[in-house]
Amino acid sequence: MQDRPISESDAPRIVGADESVQGQSNPAENSVRAARLPLFALCMWAALAFLVPSFVQALNLVDVLAFPLGYFMAAQGILLGLLLVAWGSARWQNRRATRP
Repeated sequence: MQDRPISESDAPRIVGADESVQGQSNPAENSVRAARLPLFALCMWAALAFLVPSFVQALNLVDVLAFPLGYFMAAQGILLGLLLVAWGSARWQNRRATRP
């Protein structure tokens, strides 16, 4: 075996708490990012489920396809909005799962 001096590239690198390994982010940062989507989806769900029905009386003054707008928003718009929130959430989770 040949004797040679140890260089910096040969020595193991110790990663501090504020640093990340090549291409990997901090686990605490990942958990904060992962918690954002469910909180956002929950806020959107609450807004669609509680705020839109509170404006039904005011929206009933406008007619859409011979239905009052408040009725139309409560019967169709909220369901479509919740479907979009669920679709967006699932798409975001799939993208996140496939990231290295």
